[in-house]
Amino acid sequence: VVLSEVGRAVAALIEKGCIAGSGTGSEPLGLLNLPAKLSQSFAAATPTNAELALMLEKLGDADVDVNKVVYLLHPSTAADLMQSLVSTNGGETVLTYNNGYRINGRPVFISTAVIEDKVIAVDPSFSRIVYFGASQVIVDPYTGALSGETVVNVLNAVDFVCLYQQSVCVGSA
Repeated sequence: VVLSEVGRAVAALIEKGCIAGSGTGSEPLGLLNLPAKLSQSFAAATPTNAELALMLEKLGDADVDVNKVVYLLHPSTAADLMQSLVSTNGGETVLTYNNGYRINGRPVFISTAVIEDKVIAVDPSFSRIVYFGASQVIVDPYTGALSGETVVNVLNAVDFVCLYQQSVCVGSA
């Protein structure tokens, strides 16, 4: 149980760095902060289906294979899009579920690492997570001994790189 919880915490930290990392200190430069990324303005906090399709168009114009593009959303944005209709006449919602979540036929991944009210459309084939050696788990039973705690440190040297920054389009209001 403890090792799976530690693994989940490490994965969440790596995900946060790859998506929203500032590129300073010990953080990698995440997708949201790439200087040459594409951008799409939304008229409101919840994007329309047309605005999300424009993100695909921009990526296609940058010679990105739109068949490889995925969307990344915050859970709150995903919930809003589950309630938004593609057309004002009713029918299908913008975010649908068909063998996984989808927008405009493209896969959607939901993560709290994405900033709320931002949408990322990205071709992940241009993104790499680089590990420098194996993870080290150091159990320290002495630091918190008086309070009955055991301190566990996980050392994992990792970096993130996007080989083609225009394979990323970030949309926001």
